[in-house]
Amino acid sequence: MTDGQILYSKVANRYFIKFTGTLRYTISRGLDVFLNKMFEDPALEDVLLDISEAEYFDSTNLGLLAKIASQMQKRFNRKVTLFSTNPNINFLLDNMGLNKVFIIVDKPDFTAENLQKIPDLQDTERERALVILEAHRQLMALNETNHDTFKSIVELLEKDVSKS
Repeated sequence: MTDGQILYSKVANRYFIKFTGTLRYTISRGLDVFLNKMFEDPALEDVLLDISEAEYFDSTNLGLLAKIASQMQKRFNRKVTLFSTNPNINFLLDNMGLNKVFIIVDKPDFTAENLQKIPDLQDTERERALVILEAHRQLMALNETNHDTFKSIVELLEKDVSKS
């Protein structure tokens, strides 16, 4: 498995985000900061996601995908298109309920140019815990199964965050 990397480009008012390799919580804060800035962009009109080169998503990064879906639904009342060709990843998306909040396309028909890496950020333990907490809240909000699955994790994280 190759280390995860998240790349992006912005063309006109459309953001394109590409996920590659093994995506673990250690790179999640950089993505979260990027997403917050992206959703503050008044020119934002659309987001396309490409996870066709992703080998693995941990639950934190799945939660950040859910955040993208949730924000686009709130802002534009529509689903985001997500390119995914890996049957194992598609199975994971289905199990988490992400197939209900994205338009999943198994034959990517768009390639972005001039991709830039979303930087990995040095973070404190508290900053990392806050990203993980919010990502898991996003997953819990997708459906009852996720709510039951991640409830104890969220409760532990809430206690941990309130201590620090």
